[in-house]
Parts: sequence; structure tokens; C-alpha cells
Amino acid sequence: MLDIGCGTGRLLEQFRRALPHATLIGLDRSGGMVEAARRLRPNLAVERGCAESLPHRDQEFDAVVTTVSFHHWSDKPGSLAEVFRVLRPGGLFALTDVSLDDLPSWPGPLWAFARRRMDDMPPILERERMLESAGFRVVDNARTLYGHWITLTAAERPPAPT
Repeated sequence: MLDIGCGTGRLLEQFRRALPHATLIGLDRSGGMVEAARRLRPNLAVERGCAESLPHRDQEFDAVVTTVSFHHWSDKPGSLAEVFRVLRPGGLFALTDVSLDDLPSWPGPLWAFARRRMDDMPPILERERMLESAGFRVVDNARTLYGHWITLTAAERPPAPT
């Protein structure tokens, strides 16, 4: 499994406890985050890189996850194509990030300001469209934080034809 935007590796460490025999790799574009992850969690494999150009072989992973980093990806369609490339047929992609849909719809100056600052956080339907354009099949969307905030979109690379 690959964790893109792994930060200090906290989620990856949780996966390590749940899946002790799995091969887990963390990737982050920030050198500081990679150094912190290696210092705090020396038992994890963490490398520096970006979603736009994944340093991995085609079809190398059974699963790819990203948590609150999608909005930082400078080329979202190109990055999703990269995720598709490194996933095996039938592999799963879990994309968790804030979207415009996660903000309350009621008016107010704070929310109006917040919406103007969220250009890099596409609405869920746009996220789904990008995933489908990259070849994924969207499986589900679920709000992860108290059922109201931060949507997880689960998608799969379709299995190879038989």
C-alpha cells in the first residue's frame, strides 16, 4: 500500500499495526515531513516524492490512500493518472479530503470567505468526474468526521478483463 502525502506517518503506523505483514510505503513532497516521519517512526518506509510523478512501477500496489493532501496536488488529473498507473487491476484508492460540499450551505461572512479560499478543493461530483476520467470506478463517498466533514471517496481500478 502507498500513502501519498503521508506527513509524519501517523496513518501509516496505524496501518502497520492492523496489517503487520503488508508492505507499506509513505510518500510526501515535503522534505521536513519525510525527515520527521523517519525520526518519529524509523520502522516505516517513507520517501520523498509527489503525486504528479510517482517513483514506482506500473501496477505495484494493491491499495493507495491519501488523506487531506489532494488539494495540494498541482496537477490533479495527471496525479490521478499516476495513481491509476501504480495500482493493480482491482486495486483500491481511498481519497479523503475536504471539498466545497463539506462546508455548511448557510450564509455568513466566514463561510463566504472560506469558500473563496477553497479553489483547490473540488466538489464531490467534480472529484468523481476526475477519478472516472482517469479510469477509476467510484465505489462510495462517505463523510468521515462526525458524518459531516471531510469526504472519503473510494474508487477502484477496474479488474482486468477475463
